[in-house]
Amino acid sequence: MTANSEIDGYFDKISEGLEATVSEVQLKEQLSVGLGALRDLYRQEAIGFSDELIETLKAVRDIEMDLAEFIEIVDELPLVNDSVEAIEYQIKLNHIARSLEGLPVQQRVLRELRGLRDRLPELEKKSLEIENLAKQQRFLNLESKCEPCECGARRVIRENIHRKFWRCETYPKCLRARSVTREETVYLGS
Repeated sequence: MTANSEIDGYFDKISEGLEATVSEVQLKEQLSVGLGALRDLYRQEAIGFSDELIETLKAVRDIEMDLAEFIEIVDELPLVNDSVEAIEYQIKLNHIARSLEGLPVQQRVLRELRGLRDRLPELEKKSLEIENLAKQQRFLNLESKCEPCECGARRVIRENIHRKFWRCETYPKCLRARSVTREETVYLGS
């Protein structure tokens, strides 16, 4: 078998794999094997590789890398638990879907992307709940460190539409209040 016929044979297998309806894992494996064999042939005899074929193989290598990233993302998607992370994965999946345009495996990427989009409202709600819990925890931490009111009772942070302030917990019995300091406001995160 001549080098050119071997090149054509591996290239045909790669092309068939790209057009086949197989899982992303199977396709990545087929591409890896084909590209590895072609790299070996290139090292032996670079003469049979036209510039066009080399550019095509670079594009196939890019597809292989996108498939590897997609496989990794699919493994990580069940662990996504906030909207910011979900949006980052959406951006990655959109890029991968564009790079696989016209290939059957693109449908699998689009299905994962739809699933992630469907989860986004739930993740946004969860992110908001986590943010609110963190804010409550900051309030509690600050209140536990605050000096007691002149009457001896604990001070608690209250908010009105204009600002945050310290109020005696016995209000309205004790009317003492003071403004929250700038450092405390920064710590509370507005």
